[in-house]
Amino acid sequence: TGVSVDCQPIVDSPTTAHRQCTQYSAGAAADRAASNRTGRRDGRTDPMSTPFHPAGDGAARPAAGPPPGPGPVDALPPAVRRRGLAVIFASTFLELSGYFMLMPLVTFGLLERGHGATMVGRVGAAMWAGILVATPLVARFVQRFGRIAALWVSAAVPLACALGLVLSSWWPVWIVCAFVSGTGSALRWIVAEASVAEFAPPGRRGRWVGLFETMVGSTFVVGPALLAWTGTQG
Repeated sequence: TGVSVDCQPIVDSPTTAHRQCTQYSAGAAADRAASNRTGRRDGRTDPMSTPFHPAGDGAARPAAGPPPGPGPVDALPPAVRRRGLAVIFASTFLELSGYFMLMPLVTFGLLERGHGATMVGRVGAAMWAGILVATPLVARFVQRFGRIAALWVSAAVPLACALGLVLSSWWPVWIVCAFVSGTGSALRWIVAEASVAEFAPPGRRGRWVGLFETMVGSTFVVGPALLAWTGTQG
């Protein structure tokens, strides 16, 4: 037929391999043989040379896996995802509003106990230090304990710290409580934001995350405003 076939073994992995064969026209085969005899390759190709895998060679080939399917959240019905968004928004708003209501109250408590601006600054810095320290550890915490556990912990930690502030008047306890409450707020902030991104419709995730961040920013104002309305006594 004027066509020759050259086969080369191709190793796919330590346990699988196959043969790749190339068919050449008679002229290209003669040139290739001459090139092999002289020990040089001139890189010429032949339009009739076509790589193919011969059928029935008995060699194992890696099987292509199924295409990736939707994630567990993407498979939820729209009504369930909307309910999840509502729960995340409401719980995060209430928790962060209470948190930013608590910290100004701590400032007034320190001043009433005779502490100066330096101590107030230390306690306030401890809160943000807790957020700074906890932020890079949130992903590892969620991977180990799960998202639901992380949300429960983020809600329980500020409550426990608020109880410690009420029961103790010793300033080191206040600094520790402020630091730990900051870690809980970081956990809530990050996990809730990631949950919003997952529960939101795929084509509108940017809008929902933007709304969530706007809501979080509003808690910086709502918390102190609630404290001004309720007062710092009693």
